[in-house]
Amino acid sequence: MELGDFISMVLSKDANFSLFSLGEAYQNAYRGYIRGQANYSIWQIIKIFLQVPLLTVLILGPFYFNILNKKNKVLVILTYFLMIFINTVGQGRQKQFGDIIIFCLFHFFLRNIQKKMGQKFLGLKKI
Repeated sequence: MELGDFISMVLSKDANFSLFSLGEAYQNAYRGYIRGQANYSIWQIIKIFLQVPLLTVLILGPFYFNILNKKNKVLVILTYFLMIFINTVGQGRQKQFGDIIIFCLFHFFLRNIQKKMGQKFLGLKKI
């Protein structure tokens, strides 16, 4: 759904933002699912284990970007680029843009805390 479609849906009052419909959609998604009957592949298991280093790079990579060596800086940038490119162009999902915005906000939040703590400790040293 594009932003224009979302806005027109909200303005036309066709949107339903109730908890009941949220629960109903959740139930419909799992209708017919029998626990333990899902098919798993080795690729899905590998993907689960690769998520930890990927999220570590996405969250902490920009935070420590200034102290990384050139090779690691390129890897962080390449990780962001590939995440956007593969998911947007290859799979047609734009969720990763939102994820990256959240990671950038997290980075901004951490930097502000670091600056405030640094200023606080510098202030204590002056006394």
